[in-house]
Amino acid sequence: IEHCIILFSFSSTLNARIQQSAFIAMEFQSPEASSKRNDNYPTGSTVPFPYETPYPQQVDLMDALLCSLKSGRKVFLLESPTGTGKSISLACSAMAWLRHEEQVDLTQVEKQKETSPRSSTSWLDDWVAPDERERQHQVTAVQQRAKLARNALNKVLVGIQTKIGTGNRERRENLVRSAVTAAKMRERGRCKKVRRRKITKKPQDEDCCIADYKSDSEKCCNGWDSSDEESVSANNSGVSHLLDGACLDGSSTNHGQSALGGVVPGSGVRKIIYAARTHSQLSQFVGELSRSVKDVRVVALGSRKVLCGNKGEVNRPGRSEQVINDACLDLQKSKSSACPLLSSKEGLATLALHGLAQPSDIEDTAALGEASCSCAYYASRVSASFL
Repeated sequence: IEHCIILFSFSSTLNARIQQSAFIAMEFQSPEASSKRNDNYPTGSTVPFPYETPYPQQVDLMDALLCSLKSGRKVFLLESPTGTGKSISLACSAMAWLRHEEQVDLTQVEKQKETSPRSSTSWLDDWVAPDERERQHQVTAVQQRAKLARNALNKVLVGIQTKIGTGNRERRENLVRSAVTAAKMRERGRCKKVRRRKITKKPQDEDCCIADYKSDSEKCCNGWDSSDEESVSANNSGVSHLLDGACLDGSSTNHGQSALGGVVPGSGVRKIIYAARTHSQLSQFVGELSRSVKDVRVVALGSRKVLCGNKGEVNRPGRSEQVINDACLDLQKSKSSACPLLSSKEGLATLALHGLAQPSDIEDTAALGEASCSCAYYASRVSASFL
């Protein structure tokens, strides 16, 4: 995975070999000594922190993480004892790095123009080689497309956040229930219009259903089938287009060779993946993010066993994860019946969008799916594919 941080949290004591590796990994040069992207690069002492003064060990941990990222190392191991504030340190430093990188991506062309030296011959300075001019034009076009798409997404998310308020879970569930219901009704209305236009042809029921089931061997490298991606971005009259990865990274469907930040075209924005052993550790991390960072988009990923809301046909009590997975996939392949939670693509995208409005752990994500009568498992996959 390119341009992505993967953070792991361990609560148990590491053995001597791992401890030695962790010690070596922390012996990076200071941020001031590194020559890569020096402009306003965050350090442990400048990272926005929710408390007035972080502990010295927290500053050291944040410095180690930021220096490791800046050095270009693809794999590094950091260790900090229990109770030293690892979660909040990882959350603050990782988000500071992410925002710095996005700011650099959006302003790199302008900075190149401002810092380029000028000679006494002004007309010679203004001349740009055709290849370089074309490259700058492409970068600018990618930036503009990404800015427009991200501003549109942020505007909608801010509107949802304003309606929810703070700390009101019941209000949030009522809001997502009404929004998903309205999205499903709009989609049914569009499907009826399509059927009336095709009255002489065989009805196309699949227009209102989730994309056909594909096995793992048939999926694309990003974990989401191309037909699924098309279904999410095809209908620009609803909310699905707001989660279009090709728009969020600026690559566009017609210009798929370059993307903002060097991500895989169509994959959306940069991502920070936080992995932990237990749900409680993930919930703790989401809580630290909520208190520490504003305007952050979080997607909680879990198995069907914890996110599937179809208790009658799929996620029955006592079933193993493998049985639940098979039952879900078999239900999608069935011609005679279908999962009621997957009846609307637009409803699924609406649930995904509301899940991004506020940081949510796995329990919150499952509760939103249950309240809206939509599939929280596939909604989280829609969000994660592009965000």
